Amino acid sequence: MIKRFTIVKKRDFSTSIQNFDAQIRNPKDAPLSRRASISIILLGLSLASAESTGVTDHPNVLLVTCEDMGPDLGCYGDDTAQTPRLDAFANRSTRFTAAFATSPVCSPARTALFYSRYQHAIGGSNHRSRPTTPEEFLGFASELRDAGYYCTNYAKFDVNVRGPETVEASAFEEGRGWWDERREGRSFFSIINIEATHQSRTSVWPSTRYRSQIRDRLDPIERHTPSEGELPPYYPDEPEVRQELARYRDCVTYMDRRFGSIIDRLESDGLSETTVVMFMSDHGAGHAAHKRTTLSRGTRVPLIVYIPHRWAHLRTTPAGQADDRPVSFVDIGPTILELAGVAASGEYHGVSFLDRDNPREFAFAARDRIDEDIDHSRMVTDGRYVYVRHYYPSLPLWTRNGYAFPSAIYRAVDDAAPSATEPVLNLVFAERGTEAFFDLTTDPYEINNLANDPIQRNRVSDFRDALRTHQRTIGDIGLVPEGILAIEPEPPLTNVHRIADLVGSRRSSLNEQIEAASHTSAAVRYWAVVGLGEQLAISPTSKEALARALSDASPTVRAAAVRACAMHGFAPEAAQDALFGAMKAGVYFDALYAARTGQMLGWSDDAFFAVLSEVAETWNRYELGEVKRSVDRVRRGDERSLPNPRR
Repeated sequence: MIKRFTIVKKRDFSTSIQNFDAQIRNPKDAPLSRRASISIILLGLSLASAESTGVTDHPNVLLVTCEDMGPDLGCYGDDTAQTPRLDAFANRSTRFTAAFATSPVCSPARTALFYSRYQHAIGGSNHRSRPTTPEEFLGFASELRDAGYYCTNYAKFDVNVRGPETVEASAFEEGRGWWDERREGRSFFSIINIEATHQSRTSVWPSTRYRSQIRDRLDPIERHTPSEGELPPYYPDEPEVRQELARYRDCVTYMDRRFGSIIDRLESDGLSETTVVMFMSDHGAGHAAHKRTTLSRGTRVPLIVYIPHRWAHLRTTPAGQADDRPVSFVDIGPTILELAGVAASGEYHGVSFLDRDNPREFAFAARDRIDEDIDHSRMVTDGRYVYVRHYYPSLPLWTRNGYAFPSAIYRAVDDAAPSATEPVLNLVFAERGTEAFFDLTTDPYEINNLANDPIQRNRVSDFRDALRTHQRTIGDIGLVPEGILAIEPEPPLTNVHRIADLVGSRRSSLNEQIEAASHTSAAVRYWAVVGLGEQLAISPTSKEALARALSDASPTVRAAAVRACAMHGFAPEAAQDALFGAMKAGVYFDALYAARTGQMLGWSDDAFFAVLSEVAETWNRYELGEVKRSVDRVRRGDERSLPNPRR
């Protein structure tokens, strides 16, 4: 079957979003021709035949997504949540309690959702990146179109792929993203995104804008107060922190209202009993140490699925009950294809969660670069236990991020006083370590790391092995820094994974790391140098390897060597020269990695800032600009200075 690559005219989403309320509340205000087509659709739903539509006895599917929100709903046990529409929806649906995004930030998670493949397997794990994916990777919605479904997306795509307009056009029809414009009674698949809970609304917008766009649109009884809800133990108990959490709850309530309007429109169009409706968020809440953090609180999402009575045999639980099996974003596409009666491609990483006989054992998540924040962490969970592998173990759990700077929680965490509670200080100052392991039943805030608990030794080993098997099975290329990937598109992943796994394993792997620092692959050399930096002590042979790495052909490897030298107080002058050279050499992501290295080492002197300003002006891109703005705030005294990593 020939795939379609028609490029549609780019939709004016700003206008569409402004008209969101009008469309969901007044569908009859559509032009006459559209109303006529809707009538034809409704009449033909029960009469459509395989000959005319290619679809037989299969439901419509509506996927409603929201943003930056954990399972903070009344139906998930949050007694402060005012979410009556979603709670009522959950009462006639299945509520999945162990659904996990594949990333703690939107574009990598949406990449996995769209492709039904792990983003770190196809080069899409770095936030707002443009990797090249194979031409045959079109996403599950394209298969639905080939089967005769009318597929629309309103109005956020945000998938990490080169040429996103072309890829989006292969999957979705031209139009406003609703189901109105179907032809010949075709079944539809529609995605509708609600932005009300995005981090911009909950913490970044000025308070005046939040009030006019969110809070003032709520009834007084719906508005939340700072005294409501339990404060996470890793946040300072300050009025501004509580106020921001109340603001988040306001946004959740406003989102609930939007969701209810969508369901109202579906019902008014007579489609509620022929449409499977799925509701989910794209990752965890947009708070510090939630979003961007490879823990349950950064990846666990609400997933509520309504299946009409006609297809009740596909339900995994009776209406209103919970399904505790792990579900991953890569499973959404295969599940929708099963609902549509379309055989899923063998290339997909996910499985249908409607298959009750073969449940998923683990859900996996990956975290690589997010904006200017460069990190590598991996997570595996079975819904109760969470295992995390950190590849920069000397970093704290919370790291600086320019986009979130307006957040009151961000500033409170950044300015935490020495008298703050241990969980707050650990979040800001403590090294997070190589591994973390949490039991969500006894520790829902993921505070008590059980990775070294003798009682959990065997279980930790099982989760560690599951993660390693996963990475090798899918070909985890997300561990390769972008600057290196640009010149080495097919690195030896077996060796990359092996040397990366040595990071944090201390002196038992020292000789292997020293040898790998001379490998022909820059990706392998990179992880060898990172591993040498993470060793507790530096040996003479390590110094020799790091001295050579300061002159490595790869600017990113040179920057990694600078960090390793700084962590051990070794060769400061040579390291500074190497970093300045790395900032000015190579591709953009080499420059970004080097600049971020200097920032995280606490550099803010005139010499560093001059080079940083030069490269930021040269590249004129957002991420480098955020590094410069943060360093400038430190220089002005508006942001706490970062200390060098402690040893």
